[in-house]
Amino acid sequence: MISLQRFLTNGRLFISNNLAGRFIRAVTFGRKNWYFSTRMAGAPANTIGYCIIQTAKENGINPFEYLTVLFTELPQLDIFHSEQWENYFPWSAYIQAKVKPLFKHIKRA
Repeated sequence: MISLQRFLTNGRLFISNNLAGRFIRAVTFGRKNWYFSTRMAGAPANTIGYCIIQTAKENGINPFEYLTVLFTELPQLDIFHSEQWENYFPWSAYIQAKVKPLFKHIKRA
């Protein structure tokens, strides 16, 4: 009973687990979609796409715009110069400046 009342003595604790539920919801939807991969290679491809989108979200950028930049600019790169690839990570200064923030209230340094 004491653990259930812990949130009454500490204002930083949440009464519900809605925040945790929101973060895990995307994983649950992804897992359900992976069941319908038509080939064995489909599940890893879905996983890679999901990871790219989640990484963009975690870095505060719009995933759709990030994928648009990747699909339009990466085919133009010389794949043998790996230093160019670093500009296209979601946390790079180039992408942070080029892609809109995921939420309007995020202010960039």
